[in-house]
Amino acid sequence: MPHLRTKDDLVRLIAGEEGFSAAHRQIASYVIREYRRACFMSASELAEAVGVSQATVTRFANQLGFGGYQDLVTAIQGIVRSELTGVDRVQELRRDPAVPRALDRILDEELAHLRALRTSGQLAAVERVAQAISAARRVYVMGFRSAAGIAAQFAFFLRKLHPDVVHLTQLSSETLEILALSTPRDSLAVGFLYPRYPRETLDLLAYARAHAIETAVITDSVLSPAVQLADLSLVAPASSTGVFDSYCTFQVLASFLFTVLATHEIPAADDYLRRFETFAREADIFTGQGLGPPPAARDQETP
Repeated sequence: MPHLRTKDDLVRLIAGEEGFSAAHRQIASYVIREYRRACFMSASELAEAVGVSQATVTRFANQLGFGGYQDLVTAIQGIVRSELTGVDRVQELRRDPAVPRALDRILDEELAHLRALRTSGQLAAVERVAQAISAARRVYVMGFRSAAGIAAQFAFFLRKLHPDVVHLTQLSSETLEILALSTPRDSLAVGFLYPRYPRETLDLLAYARAHAIETAVITDSVLSPAVQLADLSLVAPASSTGVFDSYCTFQVLASFLFTVLATHEIPAADDYLRRFETFAREADIFTGQGLGPPPAARDQETP
C-alpha cells in the first residue's frame, strides 16, 4: 500500500498512474484540489461531489494501490493531520453543519480504524513491547500536549503491573537529569506522539536514545517522525474527523498490551494487583458497591 507523507507524494502517485478512465480523472482532479476535504468524506459523499458512482470511487482507490477507499482516505488524513490547525478543521466542518452527518463521519472513521487493527499485524509488535516493559527495571513514560492525557492514563495503569514507572510530564533540565543519570541497561522510555507531533516529545526521545536507553513509541502512523527514534513501535491511528483528534484505537491497543503484560509477561502481576486491592481497602479509596457504607453512614454507626 502506498505511503503518503506530503501532498506532493499524493500528486506524484496520481500523476504516475496511467490508464485512468474519464471518471477516474474527475476523481483525481477533485482529490488533488480538495484533498483536505475529500479525506473526511465517505465514498458515497465523494461520489456525489464528483458526479460518479460509489463503485467508481472504490475502483479509483484500488487502481492507486490501496486495499479500499478507507485505506486511501486514511493515507490522505495522515498528510492533513500534520497540516490542519483547529481553525482549519472548524472551517471544513462548517461546510456541512448537519450534526447527524458529523457524528456518522466520526463513528465511521473510528470503526474503520478499529477494524483495521484486527488485521494490522500488531500482535507481534505488542508482544515485543510487552517483553521490553517486563524486562525493564524502570519505565519512563512521556507524552505532551494532545498525547499528555493518554500518556498519563498509560502510566496510571502500568503502575498496577510494574514496580517502577516514572511519568515525565515536561521537557526540563530536571527531566534530562533523570534520564542522564538512569541505568540504561535497566531502563525503557515509552513515548506517545500524535499529530501535530510536538517537538519536545521528539527531543526527549532523542535524548533518551542518545543515553543508550531503549525506546518504544506509540504513534499514529509508520510515517510518524517518532518511529525513527524508536527501537520498538506500535501504530494506533487517531481519528481526525472532528475538531480535535480522538484516540479510541489507542485505548483498545493499550488494553490489549496490558492484558498481555498481566497474563504472559509479568509473573508477579497477581501480587501487584493484590497489594493494590489491599491498599485501596485500607485507605478507603473507593465507594463502589460491596465496599461498605459511605463515610457519613459509618460515622453514625454505633460501636
